[in-house]
Amino acid sequence: MALYQDLPVFADVYTLTHKVFLFTQDYPREYKFTLGQDMKRDCLVLLRSMGTVNPPALPSKVQILHPPPARPHVNEREFQM
Repeated sequence: MALYQDLPVFADVYTLTHKVFLFTQDYPREYKFTLGQDMKRDCLVLLRSMGTVNPPALPSKVQILHPPPARPHVNEREFQM
């Protein structure tokens, strides 16, 4: 199965997102923070959705992490005032 980065649709959405960010820089102030932000958010949601639907494959062997070493025993009398 192809990774999402290799799909032509992902490349098109990425290009669209880049153009939206470039074009919204020159929007008038009243539209930059309403329409511009909505368009940017929607493009980013599309990109994230593609990564979620088709994630990269996990390695077949998962490395088992060893727990951290135990903390040394602390004598409570040392901390009494």
